Amino acid sequence: MNSIVYTVIISFFCLTRLLTAAQCPTERGPLTVWLADATNCQADEAHCNRFGLDYVCSEEIVNPHPNATCQVGVKALCSFPPIPSSLVETPANTFKQLAYNVWELRYLYYQIGQRERTCRIIPETFRRHPDLDAIIFNEAFMGGCIAGFNLSYSGEKLTFRDILHEYGFKYITATIGNPPTPRKFENGGIFIASKWPILEEDNVIYEATQPLTADDLSQKGASYAKIQKTVGSMSRVYHVLGTHLQATDNIGSDNVRRNQAREMHGLMLSKNIPPHEPVIYGGDLNADRFSDLAADIFEILDASMPVIVGDQNYTKDKTINDIYDGKGSQKWIDYVLYSNAHLQPSKLATVQVVIPKTDDPFGVCLDEVRVWPRPLFADNPRCRKTKNITDLADHFAVMGHFQYEEDVTVDVTPTHPPTPPVVATTIDPAGINVQPGFPIYRCGLMMPRTAMPTRPTALITD
Repeated sequence: MNSIVYTVIISFFCLTRLLTAAQCPTERGPLTVWLADATNCQADEAHCNRFGLDYVCSEEIVNPHPNATCQVGVKALCSFPPIPSSLVETPANTFKQLAYNVWELRYLYYQIGQRERTCRIIPETFRRHPDLDAIIFNEAFMGGCIAGFNLSYSGEKLTFRDILHEYGFKYITATIGNPPTPRKFENGGIFIASKWPILEEDNVIYEATQPLTADDLSQKGASYAKIQKTVGSMSRVYHVLGTHLQATDNIGSDNVRRNQAREMHGLMLSKNIPPHEPVIYGGDLNADRFSDLAADIFEILDASMPVIVGDQNYTKDKTINDIYDGKGSQKWIDYVLYSNAHLQPSKLATVQVVIPKTDDPFGVCLDEVRVWPRPLFADNPRCRKTKNITDLADHFAVMGHFQYEEDVTVDVTPTHPPTPPVVATTIDPAGINVQPGFPIYRCGLMMPRTAMPTRPTALITD
C-alpha cells in the first residue's frame, strides 16, 4: 500500500513540474533571462523583482552546470520591463551627451548591489532623459545587469548592450581593454553607446599609470566614437571621447592624471578632425572642478566646461546619495566638456548633474570589501550589511547639452554597423556549448532550449 501511495505522490510531483514547465513560453522575447541563483535556490517572482525585472514563470533546475550557484531547486524566467517612454528625437544640430560612472566593480572583492542597481540604470535614465544622443559609461567592468562576473559563470546573461540595443541605442563601441592581458587583467570599464550610427571607433590604453595601485591592473584609457546624427535632411558629425582617469590620491597621482589627459588629447589629434566639426570629452576625471588639477586637465585638452545648470552642485555627494549614511565628502569630478579648437556651440552650452534613481527603495548588500566569488543578495545571511536604496551608483551622472549652427554635412554611409544584441547564454553540464533549439528532456518530454555559446569573462577586480 505504501508503495502505491509513494508512486502516486511521485507521479503527481512530476506532473506538477510538467504543467509548470508547460506554462513557460517556448519562444522567448529579446530581453528575457533565466535566473537560477536565488539565495534559497527557489527563484520566483520576488527574485526577478529584486533586479527590477518582470516575472514570467518558473521551472525546476535540471542538469545544472557544475559551477552553477544552485545545483537543485527552481529557476525563474525574468523579462526586462518595456521602455518607460519613447525616445525623443531632437534636431541634428543639437547633442545631449551623458557621462555616468555606474560603480560596477567585480563581485570577487566588492558586494555593492551591482546587479540590483545596474539593471535599473538604463530604464531610469531614459525615463527621465528620453532625448539623449550618446552615453559614456565608466566602471562597467562586468557589462551591466545580468553579466558574467568571472570565468566560472555559467548562467544566462542580459547586459547593458542587450538592453541598450533594444531601447534604441544600437551603436556601441567596444569596452576598452577587452580581452584582458596577463599584466592587466581588468578591462577599462569604458564604452560609448549612441542612438546614431558610429562611423568610426578607436581607443587608447593609457601608458601613464601608478604602480602598486588597483588602477595599474586595469586597462583604463580613452574611447573615441565618430557619430553621425541625421534628422530629416540635416546631418552632423560629432566626435566623442570618453575616459576614466587614475582614481587614487597618492603622491604623484595628479601627474598621472595629467599625463593620461595628454594621451587622450593625442588620440583626438590623431583623428585629424576638421575644425568645423564639434569635439566632446566626457567621463570621470577624478579632479575636483575647484582644483588646479581640473584647470590643468582643461588646458591640456584645450577644452571648456559648459555653464552649470540645475540644483545639484556635486557629481559625488555622500550627504544626499542614499547609498551612503548622510555624511561624507562632496565633489564634482565627472565632466562633459567641449573642445576649444573645434566647432563652438552657437548658443550657451550647459552641463547638469542628473540623478537616475527609483521611486521605490530596493534592498542590496553593501558589504563593500568582501571576498566572495558570487553575488550576495540582501536576504543572504553571509551579507554583513544591507540597505534599502533608491540611488543607482555612488556617482551621479552629468549631462552636457550643445547646440550648433544649422548647417548640413554630407551624408556618410556608416562603417560601424549596429551592435548586435547578445543572446542569453548558457553551457550544458558537460561544459559543451549548446546551440539554439538543441533539445533537452524534462520528465520524459522534449522541450526546446534557447541558448548560444558563452563568451568567457575574466575573474578580476577593480
